[in-house]
Amino acid sequence: MKDYPSKKEAALVMVFTFFLLLLIDGLFSESISKGRKEGLLVEIFVIIPALVFVYKKGYPVKKVFRLNKVNRNIILYSLSIGISFLILSEEFERIVRMFFPFPEGFSELEMKMNELFESNNLYEVLILFVSGVLMAG
Repeated sequence: MKDYPSKKEAALVMVFTFFLLLLIDGLFSESISKGRKEGLLVEIFVIIPALVFVYKKGYPVKKVFRLNKVNRNIILYSLSIGISFLILSEEFERIVRMFFPFPEGFSELEMKMNELFESNNLYEVLILFVSGVLMAG
């Protein structure tokens, strides 16, 4: 028994996933275009076809998705590097804005983008966490 799918099988799963996302985007396009956080849950449907395929074919899930234990030091290093890059990118953005201010219409777009990632209650925090952290990983 093979431990990994073939390139052809992986390509078919990717094509199926792409068309599934197009379908779901069409169904939820109103909530996505209005900036609702539920639109972010569409990301969950990226992993579902791959999971179903792996289970049906009997491949080892841990091996296919590389679900290995992570050393605590790696987590700490990743967090410190991530936070450092976050601070540096914010400061770099401020410096760039001083020399190259954005056009008038851009600030409206930026405000709408920021609203998409704001949370006002626990439900919205949960949606942002699931869609932005777990599914991105």
